[in-house]
Amino acid sequence: MKKIAAIFLLSLIPSLAGGAGAADPDLDPAPVLTMTVIPAQSVANAGKHIQVMVRLNIASPFHINSNRPADPALIATAFTLPDLPPGIQLLRVDYPPPEKLEIKGEAEPWLVFNDQSILKFSLQIDSAAKPGQYQLRGQLDYQACNEVVCQMPDRQYADFIIHIAKNTHE
Repeated sequence: MKKIAAIFLLSLIPSLAGGAGAADPDLDPAPVLTMTVIPAQSVANAGKHIQVMVRLNIASPFHINSNRPADPALIATAFTLPDLPPGIQLLRVDYPPPEKLEIKGEAEPWLVFNDQSILKFSLQIDSAAKPGQYQLRGQLDYQACNEVVCQMPDRQYADFIIHIAKNTHE
């Protein structure tokens, strides 16, 4: 636990001290994580459900904790869809199996996602949902770490569109 607190405090030093890149956006490093949301089909029928894939690209040498980290002190990755319109409901999120990462000084391996990870979620479209185009926003909360230091917890958004067709069983 002391090690994790020390890692967290070390991750604050560059921003507190005005470290390299803190004031100059041209010096900021490339993003640690990019997220792309890909609906499995272009049109969702009212009264049915739709599968959606989320591709996470995690830059080396970083990883992010899984949705169920082995150590409860670690920040879990969580994907949500805040502010869904009426008639659209998030049924579940399926995370990929985590990889085990041996960390020097830790008794248990960390459960992480790295490189490219795919998660999937299902949306239920109510049979009374109004047909049309809906812009939705996926939200990913995570903490990126390498084998030495963890960054501050972060949040990314990815917007995507689903088209709802009229319920054909009316």
